[in-house]
This record gives sequence, structure tokens and C-alpha cells, in this order.
Amino acid sequence: MKKNLLLFIVMFIMASASYAQWTHFNTYFPWSLFAVDFVDDQLGYAVGEQGSVLKTTDGAISWEVVKSVPGVWFTSVYAYNSNIVAAVGSYGSIYITLDGGATWLDRSIPFAPSGYYNHFRDVTYDPYIDRYIVIGYAGAYYEVHTTLPYTMRTDIPWTMHSIALDYGYNDPLSSGYGKAYIAATDGRLYRTTNHGTSWLFVNIQMSMGIYDYLNSVVSFRENRAVIVGNNGRIIRTKNGGLSWTDISHGITSQHLRAVDAAPSGAPPYTLVAVGDNGVMLKSLNGGQVWSNETSGTTNHLYGVSLPTTDYGYAIGEVGNGTYATSLFTDNLSATSISGNSEIVPDAFKLSQNYPNPFNPVTKINFGLPSSEFVKLTVFDITGRVVDVLVNQSLDAGSYEFTFDATNLTSGMYFYRLDAGAFSETKKMMLIK
Repeated sequence: MKKNLLLFIVMFIMASASYAQWTHFNTYFPWSLFAVDFVDDQLGYAVGEQGSVLKTTDGAISWEVVKSVPGVWFTSVYAYNSNIVAAVGSYGSIYITLDGGATWLDRSIPFAPSGYYNHFRDVTYDPYIDRYIVIGYAGAYYEVHTTLPYTMRTDIPWTMHSIALDYGYNDPLSSGYGKAYIAATDGRLYRTTNHGTSWLFVNIQMSMGIYDYLNSVVSFRENRAVIVGNNGRIIRTKNGGLSWTDISHGITSQHLRAVDAAPSGAPPYTLVAVGDNGVMLKSLNGGQVWSNETSGTTNHLYGVSLPTTDYGYAIGEVGNGTYATSLFTDNLSATSISGNSEIVPDAFKLSQNYPNPFNPVTKINFGLPSSEFVKLTVFDITGRVVDVLVNQSLDAGSYEFTFDATNLTSGMYFYRLDAGAFSETKKMMLIK
């Protein structure tokens, strides 16, 4: 059967409009690719079938294959910088380049002590021990050096899908120092507070009833991380993985395969998650609130990379189209929501929109004293629903929604906030 082509997606913000548009183009690579990592807005690597590593130096306009290992699937790539890159995958494959892909060190570990093949799912570099951390199926966990013998770990007996070091992992002055997170199979997740010397099991199976595969984890600020998984699962932590909040209800039911965060470490905390059937989600506040993006495809998306606050790239099956640059801002979407869980009101509050009257954009603020499932709905004068702005679980905090009524006619409208047992309605006037 003919293999699908790679789909590469790049977010683009038009200077004259207040909406985001993802566009795609054809890389002319005839096999599926599963992971992508960009060093900056121009230089990046993607990996996939046929043991292929692709490299771009012009912001994804053109690509070259810099490594090929037939019979192997590379499932993860980590670009430490423009020259040092690691790719891992099936049959214990581990390849590392120190010169930008010109030559590669084969550090593969084909077999586990059981005699079965190793199959790896993710790789990252740990500067604290100067080793690559490679994890995968059936408890595969290795600390790999470019020249020294590897160390095999047996801490976690289950399949591990993704590992992320806390944003403050290597900073002794940070409260995230030494912390990291592993997302594993069947709702299992683990955390460390001592640079991986030992791992602690966080039992969200029992505490939250979560048994979904947890496919990808990213840390965007010290002690803050987001995990995405099957069945649209999204969970986040604000305390270094000690406890987690499930915020996935009502957002999507598609399997989410990857998540990444822009590396600013400061607001806005921009995250993008991608998954099956072209699903693409965006958050502008560290994963508290998510909105659906239009990816322009119904094919699966497997990987995403946000190298700066200005550029985003996603990969998946099948694609041809055009390339465009991007810009991540608070105004990333015409109908976007931002929130601050640090500012918690004493009671539920729905504020009057401002400006009012408006044309065509206005802001709606509301506050939640506790975590609730929230629905923010707009009605016309007849009571007909014209838009549902928010329909998901939100943490306690203060929120602002930017509502764009470009597609509505002038007149009186009503907006209603439903949060738990609380409900309040206000009116607003659109004048064009």
C-alpha cells in the first residue's frame, strides 16, 4: 500500500486580521514521520519511517535526509542545539550526531536482558548527569553517553511514552530544580524530585479514574507541566507533579499524540497539542483553557514543535500546500480566552462586556472561586444560540474572553455564564 506523505503545518498570523491560520505544504518525503524538534525558527529535525532523519535550515521550506536506517522507525528526536541531535526508535535504535547530521554515532541497544527487542518511544538530554535519557516499551529506560557504557534503569516496569524535565530542572535557585515527569501507559505517570535518582508513582488511576494512554508531556514553567493522551485527555500540574487536574472534558474525544510549549518561561504560556484526525488545540495560559484550531486536514498529526514564541510546526500524514511564517500573540485567535489562576475571586462574577456598544470585537470577563465546568453562550434577541464561546472545565481564577462578532448583524445580544450552580446573563449591543 502506498505510504502517506508528510504533512507539515505552520501557524501564521495575518497582520491585518485577528485570526490564526495553519497552512501546510508537501515535503516530498514518501513515508510517515512521527516527531519533530526545532532549535530555532529556521533549523529543525524530523524523524520517522525507514530510520529517516530530515533536516531543514530554512524554516521548513526545504528538507534533506541526513540519516537513513532501513527497517527502523524513529519515533522521537531531540535537538540539543544545531549540531547535537539524538534520534531513537524501534529495535533499540539510538543514533547521535555531534556535527549537525554529517556523521552519526550508533549507540543502539537492540536487546533487553529478557532477550526481547527494545523499542524506544522518547529521548531527552539530562545535563545534570550528561546523559541522554531514553525510554520506551516494557520498562525500557537507559542513560546513554556518546562514548561511555550505558546504564540500564529498572525503576518503572511499564511502557513509558514521554519524558520532560521541569523548566527549572537544572537551576539550583529554581523550585523546579531536579524535577521531571514521565507519562506512561494506562494512566500511569511518574515524577522525580532528585534528578531521576528515584521516581515516584502518582496514582491518578485511583485518585482521578484515569486509565488512558498518556502520550506526551511538556513543562513550560517551574513546577508546571501538561500531559496529553488518548480520548482527548489533558491534565496539568501546578506543584511539580504532586497533584494533577483533569481539564479535558468537552474539548475533544480524539487521541492527542503530542504537546509542546513555547520556551519563554513567562506569560503568555503558549501550548499547542495535536492528534488524530487533524485535531489541533491551542492554549494561551499554560493549559488552563484550550481552543480548537483549524488544521486544514483530517489526517493524523503526530508531532509538534514550538521553538520560539513566533513559530510553530506540526507533522502528520499526507500533505501538500504552501508555507507561511507565524506569530504567537495574545491575539492568536479572534475568539480566544486567557486566564490567571493566581487571581481567585471570592464569588462567581460575570462582568459587563467592554467596550459596549462594540464593533466588532469586545471582551467578556468572568471569575470563578472554584474549579467548575463552564459554559459561556451568546444568544440573539429571539433566544437563539448564535455562539458557544466556552464549554469546558476551568480552574478557579479570573478569565477574559475576546469575542469577535464579525459574522453577526447589528443588534442586541445576550451572553450567559453557567458555572456549576451559578448562572447569570447580561446584554450587549453590536453596532456596525
